Amino acid sequence: MKKMRRAAALLLAVLMSFTAAACDQSAGTASAGASSGETASQAETGGETSQPQEDVTLTWWVANTVTADEQKLPQDQWYITKCIERFEEANPGTHVKFTLQTDGMQTIQDFKAAVVAGNGPDIVEMFSGPNMLSVSEGLLPLNDYITEEDRANIVGWNTVSEDMDDSKAIYAYPYPSQSAVMIGYNKQILSDCGYDLEANPPQTIEELESIFAAVRDKGYLPIHTDEAFPITFYYMFAYGWVQGTGTDGIYAHTKDKTSYLDDEAFMRMLNKYSTWYSEGFFNEDAATSADAINAFLQGECAFYCVGLWDFPTCTETMGDNFNIIPIPSFEKGGEPGIVGGIGSGLSVANYTQHPDLAVKLVQHITSKEEMKEFYQVAPGIPMRTDVTVEEIGLADDPLYTKAIALRSNIVYWADNVMSAEAASTFSQFASQVLVGNMTAEDLARQMDESQQ
Repeated sequence: MKKMRRAAALLLAVLMSFTAAACDQSAGTASAGASSGETASQAETGGETSQPQEDVTLTWWVANTVTADEQKLPQDQWYITKCIERFEEANPGTHVKFTLQTDGMQTIQDFKAAVVAGNGPDIVEMFSGPNMLSVSEGLLPLNDYITEEDRANIVGWNTVSEDMDDSKAIYAYPYPSQSAVMIGYNKQILSDCGYDLEANPPQTIEELESIFAAVRDKGYLPIHTDEAFPITFYYMFAYGWVQGTGTDGIYAHTKDKTSYLDDEAFMRMLNKYSTWYSEGFFNEDAATSADAINAFLQGECAFYCVGLWDFPTCTETMGDNFNIIPIPSFEKGGEPGIVGGIGSGLSVANYTQHPDLAVKLVQHITSKEEMKEFYQVAPGIPMRTDVTVEEIGLADDPLYTKAIALRSNIVYWADNVMSAEAASTFSQFASQVLVGNMTAEDLARQMDESQQ
């Protein structure tokens, strides 16, 4: 599950078509719409581009760089505005305009149209994995541009590469962070059930299931979840799926059309998913519920799958009663960890008239200095290994420190590796497997058929 999807709902409710954000090739400028961003110097002139002919304007389709909290502030206080101003100051005559994208999948479709027209953004942020690869014919391979320093210090290059193999063509810089999900829990409820998970976190899924049973038998609901969209599967069971099948094995379903029905780990996770429901580990209305986090915040359940983006709300509401544990291992001999990774990347369109300058902007945005600034506005697990918790002001935050310590054991988002067709089919019908209205085998067959 990509953080980008959840964060997108928090962005401005205006989605520009590619024509609204496209470069005006004849004038060498970018047209601006209601959701376009301008730097302070552009705002002073009402957004008009009256620069000399030799000036250059780059356009950037943005997804994750503006937070919901920032949108409550004047635009000149946004991180992205300051980031752009620093680039413009270092590159006189260059101007950057951005457009906020509110729907990751629509961005893919809009960019496809831009590629056909040969006229669109110079830089685009989009989902990594197969979604990005589906528009690779419109992207500039960056292998010859990537510096040795960036290659060594940025993680996730495989997620933005041809066949998810970073020895092949690389189509983006991973960006902006390693979003991640883990298990949040209510300390008071667990204590009442006789557990101190901070001292003794479960190491295996069997240990966690034993805790669930004890919590249930004590009269508490183990997990409240909203599975109309299979959040808990993507956030927890996908850990076991990747452990068993591997990211390469899941990608083979997309690339080579291998059968989901023959994927033993996938089938095992689907059946366990349904078993947890029948054993009373989930809320009875899990297939239709839409208030899971509120139930967790109000103490109505013991556990909830949380993302880094949930930390502020959970700590503000629950205080010291909120804590986290990694997802226990589903495989014998495996280690606990978290689900996440780089869910998106910054790509350069191959039709841009200014490829070197566009790449230079991407490298500026993803530089250590800029990422240090960004993480102070939008805390996350840095996608740069040379950025420390001290440098982003999180050294004294025990939750972020614990999450960041787990970054060496992140398994990549399974749904980022699935084809759009298979992921759509799964997301539509997984809840029916959960409640027993469909078998795991029937769903797997439908996923196979969707890719034919």
